[in-house]
Amino acid sequence: MTKQQGFTRTPNKILDLLPEMDKGEMMLTMLLVRHTFGITKEGQHLEQVRFTFKEMMAALGVAKATVNRAVGLVEKRGIFKRGRKSIWYLSLDFSLNSEPNTSTENGSETRPKQLDQSSETRPSSIKERKDTKDNTPPTPKKRKKRKAAEMPPIPDCLNLPAFTAAWDDYQTHRREIKKPLTPLAAKKQLNQLERWGLQRAIVAIDHSIAKGWQSIYEPKEYQNGHSNGRSPSIPKPAPAEERIPGAQ
Repeated sequence: MTKQQGFTRTPNKILDLLPEMDKGEMMLTMLLVRHTFGITKEGQHLEQVRFTFKEMMAALGVAKATVNRAVGLVEKRGIFKRGRKSIWYLSLDFSLNSEPNTSTENGSETRPKQLDQSSETRPSSIKERKDTKDNTPPTPKKRKKRKAAEMPPIPDCLNLPAFTAAWDDYQTHRREIKKPLTPLAAKKQLNQLERWGLQRAIVAIDHSIAKGWQSIYEPKEYQNGHSNGRSPSIPKPAPAEERIPGAQ
């Protein structure tokens, strides 16, 4: 069949709806009709056409607001539906193409083959697009388990059940505050605790956990009464009048 020249074959159902349309909707509808029904290939008209907003504004000679309103009205009317990438699809109810097999065994209607020059085909719904994908669930990636860092050994002078229990509580506390103890930090702290001795070390650990601290500190009474790794506090010298008897 040769291409028709000079006219566009339009379904009566579309012509009957024209009086109900405003100017913008009618102009956009006839533009889409011209580029679908007005172009035939192998005896059948096109059922999809690509039109961007700029192309519609240029073709109709109207502002963007008018085109935007017309697009909403045309989609609501149901003659054409806008898809992805600015492609407009003609509803099957208005198509003039004759297809021998337009229904399936259960009576549902199928869409005739698209004849647009574009290679993109129109999925009837988002569900259909999803069904075309492989339904095989993706294989979850196996995370490589990191080897736990080896912690330094507890010094012999502290390696007693009471200290071991306190040290385990401290490591648990660090994990709970999301500041896990590193082997280097554990080594430094164990060296400090060894210098303090068993009793002071246990008291310092319990005190720091109770305060929610990240590091280990002794209570103030221990800091004042012991060296705590620092120089002991030196008392201030007495006033001169106290040192010299009879001084005024």
